[in-house]
Amino acid sequence: MFVTVFLAEGAVRGGYRPLGHPVSSLALGSRGWIQTANFAMCAASVLGGAAGLASAGEPDAGRATSTLIGAAGAGLIASALFTTDPVSGYPPGTPAVLTQPTRTGIAHNLSALPVFLGLSCAALVTARRCWRAGQHSFAGYSAGTGVGALTTLVLAGAGFGQAP
Repeated sequence: MFVTVFLAEGAVRGGYRPLGHPVSSLALGSRGWIQTANFAMCAASVLGGAAGLASAGEPDAGRATSTLIGAAGAGLIASALFTTDPVSGYPPGTPAVLTQPTRTGIAHNLSALPVFLGLSCAALVTARRCWRAGQHSFAGYSAGTGVGALTTLVLAGAGFGQAP
């Protein structure tokens, strides 16, 4: 649902470029409430999933995974509460490069850390658990997911960093 909403919203927003602007930029402007609600609804779903994992059993791996996923849910709540700063001239009429980040923008950027790190580490913890259980195919899939997400985080940070 989260991806569907930001893809649809990004497609109808003038000046929004998905390769040049993070989805958080969609929380800016008169229609920004849609992406803010999208963050909040996704947070509720992720937190519900974390609670379900916590109550499912498996004390060791389940606790670590549910905690990491819960951290991602908390980060999504913070993403809804703290709006990002304009990036690369979006929304239209804002400067191409931000001269001074706002406290709200900094808080938003920091809220991404538990989302991306929490989900990536949860995938790596799952990979380890699956490997030990002899589920090597799913362990490889989970490890690839964790490493891929971390790599994407680094690349996105570089791409959206507004460096010349």
